Amino acid sequence: MQYCQRCGEKQFPNEEEKHQWGSWNYESPISCRQVRYCQRCYEKRINTNIEHKWGQWETDRESLNSCQIVKYCQHCNAKEKGSEIIHQWNEWIYSSDESCKQIRQCKRCGKTEEGKEEKHNWSAWEEWKDREEYNLFDVKRICSRCHIISYGTIRNGRIVVSEINILCQRIDNFIKNNFNDIEYTNKHKNAIIDLIDKLVDLNNKFYPEIPIKYIAKIECIVNLIKDSPDEDIRAYAINRLLKLRRSQSSESEEIIKIIFQISAEQDSSTKVREAAKLALQTISNN
Repeated sequence: MQYCQRCGEKQFPNEEEKHQWGSWNYESPISCRQVRYCQRCYEKRINTNIEHKWGQWETDRESLNSCQIVKYCQHCNAKEKGSEIIHQWNEWIYSSDESCKQIRQCKRCGKTEEGKEEKHNWSAWEEWKDREEYNLFDVKRICSRCHIISYGTIRNGRIVVSEINILCQRIDNFIKNNFNDIEYTNKHKNAIIDLIDKLVDLNNKFYPEIPIKYIAKIECIVNLIKDSPDEDIRAYAINRLLKLRRSQSSESEEIIKIIFQISAEQDSSTKVREAAKLALQTISNN
């Protein structure tokens, strides 16, 4: 407070100007809220902007079952969650005694991940003596775990492996095992579509070296059209079967026409019937 030297009138200073503020300090050892005090009257001011002293990103100390990264304040131990998840994977192992699928599990959260590649225990190659005359493959081998058969052709003294039979067996196994699964989801659908695409693309890549009749006698795709409870899979199989490169006069061509005709007349799904009719029309136009 000040006085006029002539008239003695009082003049009050600005509210903040009258205080003699000290420096900002943490309110307590476990809080990042900062306060300061007037050195004359000890009035308290609280800083509304809380600034933490963040440490490095790390796994959550408080949750041993979480792999989400977090960071902790080095003063108050406050926690901030990050967007990244870092798993601590175990080694790849087989998913079961009769499967060659590889899986691994996170040591912290227990999440299981399925590998993209299968690890087979192949037998030695042996001559395929009982093969049918239209097969171009010379040797075969079998996996002792999942019993899938692999075929190969001898070229210039080297064995060239064919994936076609393996793909067909995977499709047949899928029909046998997964379509009876009550938890059939889009993940299963995408998996079978991927197998169909690989089979058709592989055939088209090597045609006419590999006859259409060999490709599991097209049974694996035909079985999908007949047995899949998913109308999207049935319609997709029809469309992709139509894309197979093949001889127009082959026995397989007649089989394909019969399958399309049955689907066009008897399938319970309008979508599948229309796909089969369009396929038949395409064959007729060609």
